[in-house]
Amino acid sequence: MTLTTTATPATPGQTTTLTATLSDNTINTGKIVFKINGKTVKDANGKVIYAKITNGTVSVDYTLPETYKAGNYTVTATFIAPCYDRIEASETLTLIA
Repeated sequence: MTLTTTATPATPGQTTTLTATLSDNTINTGKIVFKINGKTVKDANGKVIYAKITNGTVSVDYTLPETYKAGNYTVTATFIAPCYDRIEASETLTLIA
């Protein structure tokens, strides 16, 4: 089983969609945790965003902090589920000014 991730280019302060897809689209268990440059993605209240998997896919709308600067960031998606090995995948997120 493999995991791929994508991130829509955005500007600081804008909402982007983080997506992760497992090669096995029958999986409906477990969760995905996203990180940007090694920092776990959290909601406005500081809680970690855990995306639940449906048919092997998750999508999370995330508002990028306005403190981010234009450039490339590494988005990492980590799949965590009982009875499955932990899987990670990374993609580049480009922030434009």
